[in-house]
Amino acid sequence: MTVDRGAHRARGTAQAAAEAVELLVTDPDGPGGAVVVVDLHGVSIACRGRAVLEHRIDVGEHTPMYTASLAKIVTALAVHRAVDDGAFTRDATLDRWFPELAGASSITVAHLLQHRSGLPEYHALRLLAGHHVEDRLTPADVIGLVAGMSPWFAAGSRVSYNNTNYAVLAEIVAREAGTSWSEAVRRAVLAPVGATDGGVRDDPGWTVAGMAGCYVPAGAGSWRRSLQGCTSVGDGGLWLSPADLAALLRALLVPDGALGPAVAALSHVDPLPDGSVPALASGCTTGATAGHRWFGGLAEFVGAKAELRVYPDDGLAVAVVANTAASPVGAAVDRAVIAATGWRSADSPDSPDSPDSPDSPEAPEVPELEHGPAPSGWWIGATGGAWRFEASAEGEGTREGTREGLRVTTGTLRFDAAPSPDGHGWVVGARPSVRIGWHGAELVVRDGTAELARLRPGPSVPVDAATLAAVAGHHECPSARTTLVVSVAPPDGSITAGVTVRRGSLPPEPGEVLGLDERGPTVVIATSWGLLRLTADGLRGVAVLGRAEGVPLVRIGRGDGSHDSDGSDGGGTR
Repeated sequence: MTVDRGAHRARGTAQAAAEAVELLVTDPDGPGGAVVVVDLHGVSIACRGRAVLEHRIDVGEHTPMYTASLAKIVTALAVHRAVDDGAFTRDATLDRWFPELAGASSITVAHLLQHRSGLPEYHALRLLAGHHVEDRLTPADVIGLVAGMSPWFAAGSRVSYNNTNYAVLAEIVAREAGTSWSEAVRRAVLAPVGATDGGVRDDPGWTVAGMAGCYVPAGAGSWRRSLQGCTSVGDGGLWLSPADLAALLRALLVPDGALGPAVAALSHVDPLPDGSVPALASGCTTGATAGHRWFGGLAEFVGAKAELRVYPDDGLAVAVVANTAASPVGAAVDRAVIAATGWRSADSPDSPDSPDSPDSPEAPEVPELEHGPAPSGWWIGATGGAWRFEASAEGEGTREGTREGLRVTTGTLRFDAAPSPDGHGWVVGARPSVRIGWHGAELVVRDGTAELARLRPGPSVPVDAATLAAVAGHHECPSARTTLVVSVAPPDGSITAGVTVRRGSLPPEPGEVLGLDERGPTVVIATSWGLLRLTADGLRGVAVLGRAEGVPLVRIGRGDGSHDSDGSDGGGTR
């Protein structure tokens, strides 16, 4: 009997998409999502849940959904296509377009593409200036925020993921094309691949018909609608339907197809000066699963989450998108890949106990997380976030005793995690695909095989009252054109009580003193939006937000920072 390989594989991708979307969206009346599985023989799309909760509108194949930082892949493709067309070269320096940027004569297009420019992270600057995370910015706003601020490191010397790089790249492509960014992307990428439902935002008021809402949990099973993809262009601002994602994945699987050599250039990585080859390529990450090479991206923003992964040697590509960041997107991608290929992951739901069984010949090269002792106190993420761990009632009895459950607080989020039945860390109750566990001396947080955070112990040296009082006052952040005001209440036996931080014109927010970091020495203060590291003499410091390297601060006023003579905070917002 002759077997139709194309039809057989198509049935496999259809099953893979259907299995993964059931994991992605468990409540069909809640926020929804879609799973797209593409190979050289066909496309399978599975949708589930609501695109617009208020009107009970379902997610469909042609529903535009916010894809956050997956926009960087599209931006990189547009840049490579402009280079191929001779508009500019990858070695062109930024002074050609932005002479006002510090270090512009030594920063190249290639540096921007591979996150090696050293430009400051504009997201950190705008949050310090008092902007809300959901405020919408134009390209001019982004350039204005970083203009005049010294680079954080010499261009090309190392890698640091940075949204500013891609906002600047988008402006370069738009200027060279002599049109808007949205039109430049449509011509260079979306139209050639056949993506027609969505597009990119370069106007803060831009909308597209039928677009899905973006939702954040509001407690007790309810949801709050956030603004629609509230970020600038190039680094975000991209809306694609599941059908659009399928069209893009098809193009990424065929290097000599609609996008030409731009696809091959996407995953190319230049060595660093020390000879090492990092994982960050042009707008995407590169890696290998069980020896199978892939490139792709993981994206998350207020009310949205997405992941895209392309296995070029295997002719397989998967994309998952959801209109809430609470969806287990990483686990859904793993499930789809497993169902389509038979590869297995020890961290994936419903995987067999033995990855060496006959039907699963290979396992992804992801170290297993160990249970280990329950962490306690403050831990600091590599990206600047502060996490607090306490024992909870979510433990379970074992022959060795009781494994402790965890209560976790990070920023404005608080959740419980119970010990995993298989002994590999803790499982988050509200999101079972998310695990917390030990990898050596570090704590790791994963969604499936996608790593969300890597944590190390926070400072534990106590801060005395005199040192704490020394950091109070007004701290200027010239690059964000604002001040931070640190206020400390008089000691009452618990010197960490009564610490507040005010940024820009926003109301004061509580802060918690984690301790003294002896490397500075610096006082480390955790807030809902990031960390403050202030020198013990109170004269200098940095604010760390998300992936930001550290925005410099200089104190301009002593005292408890409780108020100014004119009643303002002493700083302004842009």
